[in-house]
Order: sequence, then structure tokens, then C-alpha cells
Amino acid sequence: MIGLKFTNPSFMGKELIDIGSGAIDRAIGNPQGGATVIDLANPANQTGVIDRIEIWFSANATGVKVGTFFGTAPTFTSRDVAIIGSVTAGSKQVFTGLNIAVQAGDYLGIYCTTGDMEYDTSGGVNIYFLAGDQFGAGAQVYTQNAGDAQSVYGTGTT
Repeated sequence: MIGLKFTNPSFMGKELIDIGSGAIDRAIGNPQGGATVIDLANPANQTGVIDRIEIWFSANATGVKVGTFFGTAPTFTSRDVAIIGSVTAGSKQVFTGLNIAVQAGDYLGIYCTTGDMEYDTSGGVNIYFLAGDQFGAGAQVYTQNAGDAQSVYGTGTT
């Protein structure tokens, strides 16, 4: 079995966290501007901090925020958020040095003022969406898109 070995002293004794579907080139560009979208695929495997986010938009995005959510579908509450700002479309964009709190079982969510995200309408787990920026809004009831997936992914350490 091949295992991940940290050689940097700042990572010693820590485990890798991952969350989200993966920032890849998907079938369509989904207009997401003005909505908070949560992807239930690949919930966080550990508790800790997400410090790296990967995103793939098919149209330039503005006002981008990425964060963690918890709850039982269809009701979710935001846990923490990082403000990304503008994201260039056409390839995977990587943002590092972030500090997003995550608990095991959390989901990754995203909001943007404008922008189309790379998106699949099949092959995913479930997407939940709600109009408006829901970060910090408390528990909210979202609408389901069954089997969908979006291109946002995060990693961090315990």
C-alpha cells in the first residue's frame, strides 16, 4: 500500500482532508450567478482546515465565495467561508493560503455574483441550490438537483 508521507515538519502528525467533486472540465457550463450551490459528493473525511481550493468555471466569475456547510438534506447551514473574488474561466484555478474550518461530514459550497461553473447533470451525487448568498444566513432549505456535480474541490490538513 502506498501512503502519503509528509516530509515538511509543519505537516508532521497531520492527515490530509479532501472535500468536493473535483475541479475538472465537465459537460456543460451552468449559470450559477446569484445562487449558493452545495455539492454532496465527497463530504469532508476529517476535521481541520481547508487551505486550498480548486475551481473550474466555463465563464468568468465575480464575487466568488467558497465554504463548508453541514446539515441533513434539504436543510443546510454554512460553517465557514473564504472570499475568493474573481475567477478566470477556461481551466482549473487554484487558490491557496485559505483558512476554512471544516468538520468531518461537511459539504463544500460555492456562491458567485456572476459566472458559469463546469457542471454535470448526471454521474454526481446531488447538488442543492438556493438563490442568494447563504453564507452566514443560518439554516436554510435548498432545492435538489439529483445526480448533478460541479467543479469545486478543497484540500487541507487536520
